[in-house]
Amino acid sequence: MKIDTILERLREEVIGGGTDASGRLPTERVLAERLGVSRGTLRQALSRLEQEGAIWRGVGRGTYVRGKEPHRPAATAIVPDTTNPTEVMEARLVLEPQLAGMAALNATPAEIAALEGSIAAARRATGVLEFESLDSAFHRTLAGSVGNTLLLGLFDALNAARDGELWGRLKAASLTAQRMQDYCDHHQAIVDALRARDRVAAVEAMRTHLLAVRANLLGI
Repeated sequence: MKIDTILERLREEVIGGGTDASGRLPTERVLAERLGVSRGTLRQALSRLEQEGAIWRGVGRGTYVRGKEPHRPAATAIVPDTTNPTEVMEARLVLEPQLAGMAALNATPAEIAALEGSIAAARRATGVLEFESLDSAFHRTLAGSVGNTLLLGLFDALNAARDGELWGRLKAASLTAQRMQDYCDHHQAIVDALRARDRVAAVEAMRTHLLAVRANLLGI
């Protein structure tokens, strides 16, 4: 069975409603038996879904539909309850352009390919929730490609602040179909800079993207 066929069946049979109430997928053994494929082939398909941002996998914790992954207190504990979207965007503008610049030097070809996969999936997104999940996956994959676990932890803490109710309302109100495509174009400019190993261009492309997000989200 081809990987693309397995991916479609996973999306339809599992992500489309085959999880438990927590959003956790069945074990690899159960999934492999259900699909009639080897566990090695299944892992390839799950890796593709993870790159697309559709699922989250944690060692010893299982596989979850993105957005329903278990709470990770170590990453979120430093986020104050009193923070707000304006502060989040200010912090993102400090951290993420520098991560993009570092990624231009450190990202592997496989990580760059995963970023492009996230962009392609985001262009096909049919709603705000799906797009936001893929958008988040893009930024986290980029942060992870830097190869610095402390900076990745800081990113995770910052990214956790985007899960709040207020942030969700602002996103739903600001994300139009055109803006989603614009953000994909921004992401592609970032990836192009990574492929060229152009640190300055990567920093500027990320900053341009985040300034556009802030303007659309907050009107500033």
